[in-house]
Amino acid sequence: MRRVDDAKTTRVATVTAPSRGCHLVQDQIDAAIAPALNHASEEEAKRSKRSMTDGYGHDAASPPALVNLLVRHTSASLTVNENADPSVRVDMEGALNRIVPESWNDAMFKHVDEGPDDMPAHVKSTLFGASVTVPASGHRLRLGTWQGVYLAEHRNVGGFGGGHAREIACSVTGGGAQSVVTLTAPGRGAHDVTEAIAAGLKALRAAGGVGGGVAAGWLNLFIQHTSASLTVSSRATATAPRAAEAETEAAARLESALSATVPERWNDEFFTHTYEGPDDMPAHVKSSLMGASLTVPVVNGELGLGVLQGVFLCEHRDGGGFGCNLNRSVVLTLQGVDDR
Repeated sequence: MRRVDDAKTTRVATVTAPSRGCHLVQDQIDAAIAPALNHASEEEAKRSKRSMTDGYGHDAASPPALVNLLVRHTSASLTVNENADPSVRVDMEGALNRIVPESWNDAMFKHVDEGPDDMPAHVKSTLFGASVTVPASGHRLRLGTWQGVYLAEHRNVGGFGGGHAREIACSVTGGGAQSVVTLTAPGRGAHDVTEAIAAGLKALRAAGGVGGGVAAGWLNLFIQHTSASLTVSSRATATAPRAAEAETEAAARLESALSATVPERWNDEFFTHTYEGPDDMPAHVKSSLMGASLTVPVVNGELGLGVLQGVFLCEHRDGGGFGCNLNRSVVLTLQGVDDR
């Protein structure tokens, strides 16, 4: 593993949320990561002089990279979702307030001494997550057309001692191999795509370009859509009794649980982003709860999943996303120790 220059590949951006709620902060993130992306590209280009392009045609001057974003607070979070219609962000905040209501302070919470919005904020932060990893190439993030990074501020007056000013650590790891695979869901629900992802990993390693020699490392999967997500869940095996039935039941339970958590009746109760159908805004919320990005270890050139684990594509809409139907694009980025 080569040495990483932390000072040049990590930046800390301070982003101030205007208020409690979900805020699109894509411009601030782009500005923060630009120097680190440029440095990572320069270093990788020097390292990759043996090959001006990799097996997928990436120019060695702008190689693939992974960008990790971490909000360094416990009452705010980061997520990737709709970058166009601001009503999605308003409805996202409304959904979080329904999922974790402040009435729980009276019903069950013990940590209540910092105000009624404090403990709910901690729970919301964990549900969305403090960190998100996004692929990059060509000196920019490989987000989908309708995707943007949100800073979700979960408190009325911000965090302890800092108000709404939130620090986001932006770390760039350059190099590796990258490709895009298209996964087609048979319908709404959770679908096992482990074999397709394993095939994508095999193709990256077989390409023989920069990063193709990685046998131990990590594979990041990033879905370029705002109404679908990726997760690791229980998978049937060939030796398990009633394997196919068990897999179907597990996938059905996952979608049922999500629909119970984010019911479509909220379209009638408070959602305003409703013009794309009753399954649309709930799908945006489910996508942020489950996540657009997933990183899996690579061991001996294969996915390092547990025996009963599989990678699942969670399709949250009946007819798929805008302009793509049930076809979902996933960026695969392979990094690690290249033994060649």
